[in-house]
Amino acid sequence: VDDEPVVQSGPPKSLSVEDSFKGCNTHAQLQQVVGVLLPDLQARLQHDRAVHSRRARTLFVRWRCFGSRTMNNPGGVRGGCSSTRSAPMPQTAHAGEAGGAGPPRALAA
Repeated sequence: VDDEPVVQSGPPKSLSVEDSFKGCNTHAQLQQVVGVLLPDLQARLQHDRAVHSRRARTLFVRWRCFGSRTMNNPGGVRGGCSSTRSAPMPQTAHAGEAGGAGPPRALAA
């Protein structure tokens, strides 16, 4: 038994918006997926900015290739294709803030 008091660790180090989208195989379908996720991400960014007075610096995008093993596809390929890319957070990602013009065109649905 640990008798040490619980110490608040501070704000989270990352924000995440994710979902499982089956059958996303084209650029148009990808834009629809991003269009679903983007409003939630923007709301989380705005809330974090208001509460913790900070802005996101890096945007990470992760995806799995068709057929990879997941909770919903336990028979999929173990260690299947998974990729991650990162880039500086677009300044326009902070919609609703001074200087924020909305989602970047590359991410807008």
